[in-house]
Amino acid sequence: MNYFVIFGIIILSFATSIVLSNITVRMLRKRHPDTWMALGRPKRINLSDKTTPDGEPFWVTGYKKLNDPKFQEQVELLKTFNKIFSVISLVFLVLMVVKLAFGYR
Repeated sequence: MNYFVIFGIIILSFATSIVLSNITVRMLRKRHPDTWMALGRPKRINLSDKTTPDGEPFWVTGYKKLNDPKFQEQVELLKTFNKIFSVISLVFLVLMVVKLAFGYR
């Protein structure tokens, strides 16, 4: 596997993560505008965003309190994709470093 393919997969995964994040925030804005405003009108998801009034981080578990199964499903999809993306990116970066370090082509 050459470097351009590895780099391309990482970039494509990163772009997909941004798109999913934007879709999720747009869904939050349309379905729960008060919560969206309370979170500071986020444009994309950041796990360090403001917490819910009870001090619970919204994007970690607070979103479940909205009792919106479709929104909850979207957040879970994004979180699962980001976990998989992180593992894939780490594996590909390690492969690139190994290829560079040992001169594999």
